[in-house]
Amino acid sequence: MLLVTASVQTYAGWRVVIDKKCIKIVSSNLASQQLIEDRHNARLDTIAEKQKKVELYSVSMATMKELYKLSMQNISGFGTESLYYKEIGTCALDIIRD
Repeated sequence: MLLVTASVQTYAGWRVVIDKKCIKIVSSNLASQQLIEDRHNARLDTIAEKQKKVELYSVSMATMKELYKLSMQNISGFGTESLYYKEIGTCALDIIRD
């Protein structure tokens, strides 16, 4: 039995078959997949850029809010609320004048 198995293995051979239609289809699929991936990566890059801009905008808005809050505090004895009401009043007067 071992001899039969060994002899079958020695007579086994390999044949390389090249199918031009298959190569053409696989190549076109690879090219289209690469195009899809390139577009997807470009879209991801634009999303990342927009996220960075939004992050910078958020940080600048938070900084402006803090600075505005600090500017409204402890000005010649007035608290934050007093200056807010004063600013609301001046804005209302500007609206009435115009």
